[in-house]
Amino acid sequence: MVVVLLNERKFVKMFENMPHKVWEKCWTIGIVDGGIRSILENDVFSVKWLKIPHDRWFADPFVLDVIGDEIQLLVEDYEYKKNKAVISILKINKQTNKIISRKVILELDTHLSFPNIHRQNGKVYVYPENCSGGGLVLYEYDAEQENLKPYKLICDDKVWDSVITFVFGKPMLFTANKDDNHLDIYTLKDDMFVFSQTIESEFGNSRMGGQIFEYEGNIYYPAQDCTNGYGRAIVIKELFFEKDLVQVGKIIKKIESPCRKMNLGLHTLNEYKNIAVVDACGYRYRRIVSCVLTMSKVKSFMRKICRI
Repeated sequence: MVVVLLNERKFVKMFENMPHKVWEKCWTIGIVDGGIRSILENDVFSVKWLKIPHDRWFADPFVLDVIGDEIQLLVEDYEYKKNKAVISILKINKQTNKIISRKVILELDTHLSFPNIHRQNGKVYVYPENCSGGGLVLYEYDAEQENLKPYKLICDDKVWDSVITFVFGKPMLFTANKDDNHLDIYTLKDDMFVFSQTIESEFGNSRMGGQIFEYEGNIYYPAQDCTNGYGRAIVIKELFFEKDLVQVGKIIKKIESPCRKMNLGLHTLNEYKNIAVVDACGYRYRRIVSCVLTMSKVKSFMRKICRI
């Protein structure tokens, strides 16, 4: 028994001393059966998860279009080798849930994420997060060429996970320029979004986690719940406008990752044309990590046995 214990110790120690990348996390994307309504109305909802390549991961999904059996997503496309992300279009077969193609539509020297979509006057615009590159830039999407062209700077501040909305009768930008405890709201002035209001929460669950939506006559927004670490879950919060200020109401739902293999977090929720998408976080080397954790439990158990 002592020999077994020594072997277990050597095994666990070997993995404890391995490079940090063994514990590296990755993300994948899921398509929700029944859309956002199925998430809000059921304790358990069905998700079809994409199989991600070995050299990259995908997160922050936004539905660009749905054409027949083809779902087009804009995603944060992170490549391990480059250690940064670009914005790509993923075309997915709705029936098989397999990726048909992947095309990079925006690459800069800095890390890009959260490729939110704004539709206006028959045109499609994208404004990805680019904190390291400065302010928030609006890009016009060319569907024929499948690329993004810089249109104009819309905010000078360094902001992340931004959402343009007209739900309260005027253009507003919901974003974060401080931390996960604040929802920062900007209003439009001379074609630029300028800071107007901040709403503080002590629970670290204010950061935008997707587009604002309406459900049964009320307005809601998905917020990232970072209470126990970044991107652990989504909470759905009610929004309303009162006394010329945006107010945040109660939380009506908390959504954690339903994926057994990728259960470390879920931090984006969006819907368009009745297609809802989410992302989920897990370990890149899940089998190795699972093995290490299992052997750690064995090690603890063997220690108890040896004390008897």
